[in-house]
Amino acid sequence: MPEQVRHLQRLVAERVALRQMDQSVSGLAGSGAGLSLPPRAAFPVVDPDRRHFRLSELLAYYDRDFVQFAYLVVLGRDPDTAGLDSRLQALQQGRRSRVGLLMRMRHSAEGKVRGARIKGLYRAFAVECAGAVPVLGYLVRGLRALISLPRLHRELEDLRANLVMQRNDMDDRLARVVEYQNRVSRDARYANISPESTDGQ
Repeated sequence: MPEQVRHLQRLVAERVALRQMDQSVSGLAGSGAGLSLPPRAAFPVVDPDRRHFRLSELLAYYDRDFVQFAYLVVLGRDPDTAGLDSRLQALQQGRRSRVGLLMRMRHSAEGKVRGARIKGLYRAFAVECAGAVPVLGYLVRGLRALISLPRLHRELEDLRANLVMQRNDMDDRLARVVEYQNRVSRDARYANISPESTDGQ
């Protein structure tokens, strides 16, 4: 079981690295005229009047995507830069779990005003808290890990498929960037060949 968890964490880290590379390539391509790259997938639209959600809807996202979607669901707005950075850092450094972060956001002043209900959140938080209790925590974590095996297996398969898709997409994007750079270099070389230099030859 620990090996499966570590493997899942490695896959998530790879996905984060690919997304960061994707942002870098998109930024490079965005500065060049005439270069068109495929758009990134957008978040599902959250109805501002919707108040009932399932925990699984939020836990389908990781890292920055999770924090952004949590803001939309729990607070009903896009994240501000400071809030996004602080909550993302808490997740990445292990100071907060995704469930714990949702609980804090839900019971913040802004979260209480919106009043979003997330089915399964309190139960997941109770199990998480019980897992932190000495002795009892070992039993709770073991049982929880056993119950989570089928879900972890599905997530591993989904992540593998997603990584392959993102790698293929990244290859296409990089190929377009290289093609664009080569075209710019060729145009620059042709522009440097003046009629006078041609006559002199």
